[in-house]
Amino acid sequence: MTIISDFTCSKKARILFFGLFALLTCVSVQAKPPSLIFDAQGPNHLSSHVEYWQDLTADSPIEHVTSLDPKQWLSDNKTLNFGFTTTPYWLRWQINNPKDTPLNVYIEFEDPRLNQLDLYHISSKTKHQQIGNQYPFNDRIIKTRTLVFPVTLAPGANTFYVRGASADSLQLPLTAWLPDQFYLHSQLETNTYSIMFGLMIMMMLYSPLFFISMRDKTFIYYTGFSFSLLFFFLSFHGMGYQYLWPNQVFFNLKSVALSGCFGLIFSCLFSASFLQIKKHAPSHLKVLKTIIGCSILGACLLPFVPYEIIVKWLIALTIICYTSIWICAISVFRQGNYYARFFLMGWSVFILGSVVLSLNKAGWLPRTPFTEYLQVIGTVIEVLPLSLALSDRINRSQKDKDIAQRQALYLSEEASNAKASALAFQEQTNQELENKNTKLKYALQEVERSNRLKEEFLATISHELRTPMNGVRGSLELIETEPMSGNANKYLKTACDSAHGMMRLINGILEFSEVQAGNLPIQNEPFKPNQIFECLEKEYKPQCERNDLSFRPFISKDTPELVMGDVRKIGQILSHLLDNAIKFTEQGTVHISVEPTFLSNNKCLLTFVVSDTGSGIPKEKQQDIFNAFQQADGSFSRKHDGLGIGLAICHQLAVILNGKLYCTSELGKGSHFSFEIPLTVTENQPSLAVKNKQTSTLNQKHVLVVEDNHVNQMVISNMLKKLGYLVTMADEGWQACEMLSQLEFDIVLMDCQMPVMDGFEATRRIRQQSLSPDVPIVAVTANVMTGDRQRCIDAGMNDYLKKPVRLKQLEDTLEKWI
Repeated sequence: MTIISDFTCSKKARILFFGLFALLTCVSVQAKPPSLIFDAQGPNHLSSHVEYWQDLTADSPIEHVTSLDPKQWLSDNKTLNFGFTTTPYWLRWQINNPKDTPLNVYIEFEDPRLNQLDLYHISSKTKHQQIGNQYPFNDRIIKTRTLVFPVTLAPGANTFYVRGASADSLQLPLTAWLPDQFYLHSQLETNTYSIMFGLMIMMMLYSPLFFISMRDKTFIYYTGFSFSLLFFFLSFHGMGYQYLWPNQVFFNLKSVALSGCFGLIFSCLFSASFLQIKKHAPSHLKVLKTIIGCSILGACLLPFVPYEIIVKWLIALTIICYTSIWICAISVFRQGNYYARFFLMGWSVFILGSVVLSLNKAGWLPRTPFTEYLQVIGTVIEVLPLSLALSDRINRSQKDKDIAQRQALYLSEEASNAKASALAFQEQTNQELENKNTKLKYALQEVERSNRLKEEFLATISHELRTPMNGVRGSLELIETEPMSGNANKYLKTACDSAHGMMRLINGILEFSEVQAGNLPIQNEPFKPNQIFECLEKEYKPQCERNDLSFRPFISKDTPELVMGDVRKIGQILSHLLDNAIKFTEQGTVHISVEPTFLSNNKCLLTFVVSDTGSGIPKEKQQDIFNAFQQADGSFSRKHDGLGIGLAICHQLAVILNGKLYCTSELGKGSHFSFEIPLTVTENQPSLAVKNKQTSTLNQKHVLVVEDNHVNQMVISNMLKKLGYLVTMADEGWQACEMLSQLEFDIVLMDCQMPVMDGFEATRRIRQQSLSPDVPIVAVTANVMTGDRQRCIDAGMNDYLKKPVRLKQLEDTLEKWI
């Protein structure tokens, strides 16, 4: 019993020892890949029999791969969908040929978008084959859309290794076929795709016909959408590389992304046009325009940016685009636009297939027949609802057209009836209109006649008032040059002030009438701002001194020397402002200044300021002082006289000159008027009249005065004699012509309105007959309406003086010309 027991223990120990030894031996032997027994009756799907290994170095040789530790090989990815990856993967598997003879087999990789596959058949001698999209299609041994390796299976076990790499999504499902089975399978696939592509081509040809008949851009966009889908499927499923561009390797590598860009562009255009998004959902239109812009940018960057980046970007953009269109369709449908129902049905199927395909390419969904072909099925199904949607659009357009035709027919009948009534009414009203037109014509003629009489009256009254005023003011100025007693000086000052006030009223009435009539064209000519101040100082400083006021002009040193503008109208505005300042100031100061503000493009804003220390204007009256015939004090007991039109003239002249006039005032402390006007700074000096250098035979300068009024003859003759000139008088224009033909004069002072021959005709005759061609002729006239000055210049005169003539003004003019 002891011996048996020892033997039994020894036997169990030996069994345990040999078991452990066998286990350790099995572990130490290199594991072999799972083997598939080849079935000649049908396709042999290898995905579940394949192990894979990720080559992180991207350059491992076959010798290194075959010597890998078995633990490094994985087999839990039955679909072999690795998504977007920058590193290659190695596959290995075994196929067992149960026959005693070699067997020819095709190993097909079902994804046609792979860049490169390297197949190694491990036998007594390693066989290596290469295939992929980075090689021309014509280099393939088996010329089909998918990637196929022809191999020969030796009897027994056959080991294979494949290295796969792609810039696109890396999917490596593979199947082993007998050649006859493979060609039958390929023919069936080709027929299926031909039906789908034929349907798309039919829609591409069908839609333009409707565009030609209906002129609806939606059909053109749908044609582009169908073309982009056809282009995508041809590229994605390898049919384009097989039949259309077999040797264009670079184009084939980029074709899927390019077709995706086209698809996004035309998807947005077609959806926006069909759903009328601009009308029903305008907030979504910006999103679609942004997607179109991003798609165009992606197509332009495609040759330069790595393909895997563009593809990922397009997948994200596709999901955003199709989701946005789907939301727009729901929004349009919910607004009661039922033509969107077919669109929504078709688009829902299409978007489901597109999103599933995108997720599958990204590796987020496994590769199955459902995920691989759902977009193809969805596209085929989508064609029917979209065709119904377009047909519904055509039917609606036809119905709208029929309704419009019926409405047009009804309106035509109504128009015929209305036309008959209108003809009857027209016959009735034509006579009334003719009578009214006749009355209106007579009324317009009366208005024109009234305006003409008004202008003639103003011209006549201006001439007739200025002629005696010339005698009055001229005589007063001559008297001022004579020594007089104290009382006489007082009386003379009163007469001068009254004459000045009378001229201010006369000038104001004429200026106001011309402003109201719009007869004030703008004269743009160069002038010096400091010359305006010199003239104003000469005229208004004596007035201030007579009223015991201080006159203070100030010109900023930054004021430009020469500007372009209407110097006469600027002078009119400043004269009215100074007249008011002197009139309403009993003691203190009248101040005038100018400050420039330089703008761009040689523009300058001149700000003229006229201020005083007078009585001031109440706040409640400051808004009314620029209205015609309005005064701060309009009562019968007011202290200051005047018509109340000076500031109205200033305001309207400022508007004509594109300027602005402001007023600030405080009662009892004075007023502050600001006049702003934009002017152009120039460097071109104004052309000055050339002084006549002709000298008379005497030491004195000889002046010919042509004047028919004896009072004016006396006044101007004495003024000239005061200035030291030799004077000759002519009562008529023809008499002046005779004198110029016999004597030599240094200058002619010509009145314009004279009997027999006026000053204009006399000047023209002097110039035409060369009686004295170089003699300066200065108009001295009471014609001061708009255009009178230019009329004098056009007749041949050199300068213009308006009556009443001031002694200083006459002196300056004579010094200018002789």
